[in-house]
Amino acid sequence: MFRDLLQTSKQKNLHQHVIKNGAIHYQNPALEEMRDYAANNLELLWDEYKRAMNPEEYPVDLSQKCWDNKMRNIEEVREMVNRL
Repeated sequence: MFRDLLQTSKQKNLHQHVIKNGAIHYQNPALEEMRDYAANNLELLWDEYKRAMNPEEYPVDLSQKCWDNKMRNIEEVREMVNRL
């Protein structure tokens, strides 16, 4: 079942350059485009995640690189707080 779910799911690269070489490289889409994009993607979520009362937590996994970065940032803040 899980293998079937992976084969039918869609993936999209969300990483975009916003600033590149000190110059703004990204322009926001029009407000109507952003609203339509959000509404269309909200339809993709199961009802369990969208209900107002007791919604299910949406599972999110971090890549190893992202996890390492998160943990490094936490450690840096801890060290900074300990020095205060």
